[in-house]
Amino acid sequence: MTKDKDEKYQIILLGSVIICAIFTFVTIAWAAFTTTLKISGTATVKAQTWNVYWSAASVDNSTGKTTSLATSIDAIGSATNIIELKQLKADFNKKKQKAVYNMTMANGGTFNAKLTNYTTPTISCKGASDSAWVTQSAAVPKADVIAKASSVASKTSAERICNFIEYELKTKTASFTSSVNTTPITAGQNFSTLVNTLVLDKTTSTGLATGGQLELELTIYFDKDTQLPAEYLPTEEVEIKYETFEAKFDQA
Repeated sequence: MTKDKDEKYQIILLGSVIICAIFTFVTIAWAAFTTTLKISGTATVKAQTWNVYWSAASVDNSTGKTTSLATSIDAIGSATNIIELKQLKADFNKKKQKAVYNMTMANGGTFNAKLTNYTTPTISCKGASDSAWVTQSAAVPKADVIAKASSVASKTSAERICNFIEYELKTKTASFTSSVNTTPITAGQNFSTLVNTLVLDKTTSTGLATGGQLELELTIYFDKDTQLPAEYLPTEEVEIKYETFEAKFDQA
């Protein structure tokens, strides 16, 4: 091999070594500065509950309140998720008697609730010898009975007295407010008229916040204003049925 060829070979060999060294350095340097970032953790979806219910119900026997005989109601104690109160009972044997019940609506769930619909109760009457129930809308109008209209005499006891059964549902607490309106419902306010106000309106987002409650007083009267003529008092036992009062709550 000539001198010139030896020099060229050495130069090529040296260049190859240098190039390999450069690649080796770059590779080592890159690996030295590589970082992997990670994220880890835990999350929990908490249990959610919807529970708007009747939390308490009892007969109000305080002085001057309940005057009817054998007034009673199913005891619900500390039970939860009760959506219907059953077996409200009372016996009337005198005019102007009344049965008074205390009851509480509560929101024991995790969602705020709003009142979206309210249905007034239906009162029906049926005498011991009657074959069918008569509703107040089908019974003799109160004014006709008071006026002793000629057509009243031929009617049954249930038809005569049914419109003299009255109900009244009032709030007992002034601390209840809606979720959007800070105006409180005052104690003694007739609940059945609140659906047309800003406090418990059928169409607005008002209602029971989580943990909230609304105390109510239900009163059922027989001849509240003592206007039923004595000759039209029932000559047989008349059964009264009070049903379909509904207050519907949806998620607020």
